[in-house]
Amino acid sequence: MIFMKKIVIFLMIVLGLTNFNAGVHAYNEKKESVVISLAGDVMLDRSIGKQIEKMGVDYPWTGVKPYFDKSDLVLINLETSVGLKGSASPDKTYTFQSKPETLDGLVKAGVSGVSIANNHVLDFGQEGFIETLENLEKRKIKYAGGGRNIQKALEPAVWEIHGQKIGFLAFSRVIYDMSWYATSKRPGIVSAYDHYIDQIKDTIVEAKKNVDFLIVSVHWGKELEQIPQEYQERIGRVMIDSGADVVMGHHPHVLQGIEFYKNKPILYSLGNFVFNSKGQLSNRSMIFNIEIDKNGMISSWIVPISIMNGQPRAADEKEGKLIIDNLNALSKKWGVEISTDGRIGGKVEYISKEETTEETPAEENPPDKDKKNKRTKGRIVDPGKTGRLLRILGYETKYIEETNKMILTKRDRFFEMDFANTKLITEKKKGFIRWIEVPLVHFPIRVLCYVFQWDYQLHCNSCF
Repeated sequence: MIFMKKIVIFLMIVLGLTNFNAGVHAYNEKKESVVISLAGDVMLDRSIGKQIEKMGVDYPWTGVKPYFDKSDLVLINLETSVGLKGSASPDKTYTFQSKPETLDGLVKAGVSGVSIANNHVLDFGQEGFIETLENLEKRKIKYAGGGRNIQKALEPAVWEIHGQKIGFLAFSRVIYDMSWYATSKRPGIVSAYDHYIDQIKDTIVEAKKNVDFLIVSVHWGKELEQIPQEYQERIGRVMIDSGADVVMGHHPHVLQGIEFYKNKPILYSLGNFVFNSKGQLSNRSMIFNIEIDKNGMISSWIVPISIMNGQPRAADEKEGKLIIDNLNALSKKWGVEISTDGRIGGKVEYISKEETTEETPAEENPPDKDKKNKRTKGRIVDPGKTGRLLRILGYETKYIEETNKMILTKRDRFFEMDFANTKLITEKKKGFIRWIEVPLVHFPIRVLCYVFQWDYQLHCNSCF
């Protein structure tokens, strides 16, 4: 009986470890479409750097990699110098320099490109900046918003995915010193200040001529303020008018609202991502996702993110609701509405279903309206955390990444946890013990699965 109680307790813990997947079902597997994921500030120095030294380069990314794996393009803001050279700016309060190997984590997580137009990439001077570029280039991570001269800094990063060319530009409204500006003879970053507005418009116009879809990152706003400054709205709209299809904002370290201007998203601030900050708002974030094809925008949705010790992961259902409620309040003035599963609606128009080859997965398995317990299909598991817990409890585990399943064995006990379909499968025992287990084990497990919104299946192989 003690052993059976341990099974029930173990399942309560493991089922509770899996995260509510706001928006995960919306990813589209159609090869003619492109899924793009955008996230916030990434800094791999200080306490996060120490954690990486202990836990490995994958440490910051384990909770979000399953989402990035479903995307064709992932972009973030790299809020740090990367290297070993240069000297810290003597009068600057905060200076960041991450070790080169930390970039290997970005590669393994699936990050495609980074903005380097921000107020930390030159923390260790020109020498540190050039080394940052070299370290990114060595790992084939594309970057935008900075370069060895102004001509290079203004060039978009470009990817060709499923027959579509996607471009990426970046600008900064937060520049520490005049020496940080890129010129024809000096490395540096690109400005987003008002007196550079013509350069911004011309750069976007030229870039859009050569790509099908253009994303523009801009470092702007006031730190820890959730309401955009007047100039953010003005410049964001100028960027859209000039040809940008998405504007993604960084720097405030908290989330700001979402506007769809001329049916194109302006994300005023994506908040932190891999960043060690104090404060509840600073540790609430999102991944913004958009799916496009040659006809236009098919869908957009967010994944609410909680940050713990600098490590982002999908928020649980309660925290996810708080993040979505906050974003809805911040976005209300622009008529944008985010549903409980992360899908974005309101004053947003998507291309009609007739223009796509098939319906999006969000409509493939609509919930049964007659069921009181409406389930959200699919869960994300952290194999490392779950595996460590199970080994402590004496279970042997095998995680199958391709199908998002985990096989658990202990003595003659077997469980299959199908995280993709939110299904728990086990076997009935043979003979008399089978009848004892029904009330003492299987009924409590079935109740737990109901609470955590899982299906429970019993297989009986030669029970008698």
